[in-house]
Amino acid sequence: MTEHASVLRIAVFAVPNDGRDELVRALKDRAEHLRSAEGNFGSQVCDVEDEPGALALVSRWRSRQDLGAGPSDLAGLPDPVRVTSLYSLSD
Repeated sequence: MTEHASVLRIAVFAVPNDGRDELVRALKDRAEHLRSAEGNFGSQVCDVEDEPGALALVSRWRSRQDLGAGPSDLAGLPDPVRVTSLYSLSD
C-alpha cells in the first residue's frame, strides 16, 4: 500500500481587496471536505510567500485516479489564478 502522496495539487487564488476572510473561510471549508475523500492524504490553505495577496489550496493524493475520482477540489470556489499538479516520479 502506498504510504505517501504521489500527487500534489496546488491551486492559487487572488485575494479580493476586501474579501480575504471570506476566501480563507471558503478554502478552509473546501480543504476540510477534501480530507474525507478516498485517497486524500491531507489538504490545507497556505499564504503564498512570493505573491502577496494570494492564497493556495494544497491537496495531497495517493494517485491520479484518486484525485480524479474524488470530489472536485475546486467546486464552489472562485476561479484560481493557476492550478499546478505535481506527480511523483517514484511511481
